[in-house]
Amino acid sequence: MCITLHDGTQYRTPEDNAAALTAFADGLRRRVAAAGTPGPATPAVSVETVPAWRPDVSGRRVRIILCLVPYFAILITLGVTAGGGHTVELTLAGCLSLLSFLSLSFFADTTRDRYHLRKRGVTVRVPIRSGRVSNRRYRVWSQRFTTVDGRTVTAGVPLHAPQTTTVGDLVDVRYDPQAPETRVRIGDERGQLYGTLPVALIFGVLLALPVVIAVAKAIAEILR
Repeated sequence: MCITLHDGTQYRTPEDNAAALTAFADGLRRRVAAAGTPGPATPAVSVETVPAWRPDVSGRRVRIILCLVPYFAILITLGVTAGGGHTVELTLAGCLSLLSFLSLSFFADTTRDRYHLRKRGVTVRVPIRSGRVSNRRYRVWSQRFTTVDGRTVTAGVPLHAPQTTTVGDLVDVRYDPQAPETRVRIGDERGQLYGTLPVALIFGVLLALPVVIAVAKAIAEILR
């Protein structure tokens, strides 16, 4: 809370219970009002609540990073307790499991996006903007399209069209009305997804096996 006197002097209270600070501010205002016209002996005050700074942990990336700290702490503690070379083995296996997490996250996110696009997606026809061919597909960034309700949206993710696509060609853009900037596709991309998703799933499962085996070996060593 910030307390400002009539001469511009400011005093800030330490963090405290919000209800207690509010009661204090109300009592201070009543006290000043009862004192009459401000003067040298009765300074006027302005009381305002100043929100305390708190780290923003709402983002997905921040939450993931915060989860990694105890994750590796547990692995290292388990390795130290088991002794031998288990610490190094668990640390390396933990790093591989991060790749597994990324692969499985891609699989889960793509599957979820496809589900929502199939259930509530809306298709509009728009001319495609300039892009470039990559991996036998025409990739375009910042594609603009107009939703059915007349709102102009810029895709926040790269979109992919057939390799033979050129600038100005009309393409079918399918988007989710609840997240048109990020959940959007050109066509159905069915062929590309059928090839990519199984690979991502298998890759993620295989990379998760080393940490499972390493943890099992460490626990077995501890219990021996």
